Amino acid sequence: MQRSQLAVSACADGIWAMAYAILDRTRLRGSFHNGVLPLRVGDRAQRLYQFSIHAPYLELEPSILVEGTVYILPSESFELVTDGPTGPNSLEYASKLAVAPLARLAVGPRDFPLRFHGHDDSMVLRSLDHIDHMTSECAEAEPLDDGYRLTFQARRGLADDLAELCAIYRRFFPWATATLEFDGPDNPAVVCITGSAGLRERLGNALARASSAQARR
Repeated sequence: MQRSQLAVSACADGIWAMAYAILDRTRLRGSFHNGVLPLRVGDRAQRLYQFSIHAPYLELEPSILVEGTVYILPSESFELVTDGPTGPNSLEYASKLAVAPLARLAVGPRDFPLRFHGHDDSMVLRSLDHIDHMTSECAEAEPLDDGYRLTFQARRGLADDLAELCAIYRRFFPWATATLEFDGPDNPAVVCITGSAGLRERLGNALARASSAQARR
């Protein structure tokens, strides 16, 4: 969930639900990156999945993957969660009312058709710090239909920092596209970040937080 609320969380994707059912998060220390993005490639509907945990805990397999249960819930009281990065393409739902399961499905690691990957939490934190730093340095933000065009004033090392920013987006946000326009060290540089319908709102919130932080200094 992208926002804090007291609710029953659910999703409209069985593989995503199964990942939560079989991962023993009581033994996991660190982050669990997960999600699914519906895509359309030509006339074909596809889904992009991400399931990654802090790398050292992959060594605990198969003990960190356990038998679990997927609950099938009635849909009447659920609402689509659209304030996440995928916006209206989200497959997340939330119900503010208690619900009783219609059925329970026992699942285990052998039922899961994908695999968990590993990441370095320290690298993730450094990457998020770099995003925050560069967001605060943005001199102008032009909203686009599906993202933002960010302009940065020239300085030494700017090209390398913006190239790293684009690389971070490509690595950690596969549903986003980040492109760099750079015309020499003495000219402003531009990064265009576009993607799913919810990306513009997410970037807008980050820019607003950066602006507020600068105003308090």
